[in-house]
Amino acid sequence: MAQHAENSKGIAVFTDGVFTADGSLAPVPDLLAALPQNAVLIVDDCHGFCTVGPKGQGTLARFKVSDPRIILTTTLAKGLGCHGGVIAGPNAICELIRAKASAYICTTPVSPAIAAAAIEALNIIAREPQRYQRLRSNIARMSAALHKLGITFESTDTPIFAFTLDSEQRMRRLHADILREGVLAPLIAYPGGPAAVYFRLSVTSEHTPEHIDRLASLLAKHLETAQPTRVAV
Repeated sequence: MAQHAENSKGIAVFTDGVFTADGSLAPVPDLLAALPQNAVLIVDDCHGFCTVGPKGQGTLARFKVSDPRIILTTTLAKGLGCHGGVIAGPNAICELIRAKASAYICTTPVSPAIAAAAIEALNIIAREPQRYQRLRSNIARMSAALHKLGITFESTDTPIFAFTLDSEQRMRRLHADILREGVLAPLIAYPGGPAAVYFRLSVTSEHTPEHIDRLASLLAKHLETAQPTRVAV
């Protein structure tokens, strides 16, 4: 999506880094190559930060992209487990945001406790790289388990797995059957998603191999003859 600035002097192109619904990656290098003159690329990396790229550094690191035309936004509330958000970019743009953004006008700034928690969460990631390694292992394990069941999804290396079955009725039945056995496989109807109703599974570093294997076992048990189909994006 492209949006002209109010003064018509520039263009801002907005994209997710990792798209919320299906976990697909934005083609950031292609977007940069096509970026018009006097334009900036705003990448919202709320679902990429801490989950993709070297050491979980995010979508830009995943593509090895560094460009002064990029403004990065992300959240502290997902991968870091804290609260609040971040905007990173050239100093001039960050200073303009501080001067003009409504979040800085007549509002209470982020509390010192929240800021300290976010810094400590970053320190934990740096001190304990095994957390990110576990996440990568869990992504691979979940991906392999779903493929073994014939379930296809957007092929990425993100921890989000979205898929549909051949009817909404069978999806709702599968969701209910698995839930009765104590496992939540989210079936959602998220606005703007890849289908009206679809499964959206995700893994974290704190899931164990046993958690993933149990989900796969329950999916195999209750899928019956329902044929999964690739989500149309």
